[in-house]
Amino acid sequence: MDQLRLDLNGIPLLAEEAGQVICLFRYRSRSGLILGLPEEGDVSVPWSEIESATIDLGSGTVQIRFTPEAVGRHAWLRQRRAVAGTWLDRHVKDGSPGAAS
Repeated sequence: MDQLRLDLNGIPLLAEEAGQVICLFRYRSRSGLILGLPEEGDVSVPWSEIESATIDLGSGTVQIRFTPEAVGRHAWLRQRRAVAGTWLDRHVKDGSPGAAS
């Protein structure tokens, strides 16, 4: 069996109070986060504009909180400081690698 990986690419990130997709999580780089804008393409958000970026393995959630400066600079944020989404596992393992079936 191929080794399973945590795949976060393409997770829709919504504004909680509005329930609308603001962007898609693509991946992280050394310089910041790469987010996909629906029907526009990818945008790079530097770490200096990210207040926090968390992944909760228990709930499967991703949350990004932007700095006030980022909200003022990026119109696509629609004045939202936080976006969140949930990833869906492509495969659910019943046990640890090498465990007897």
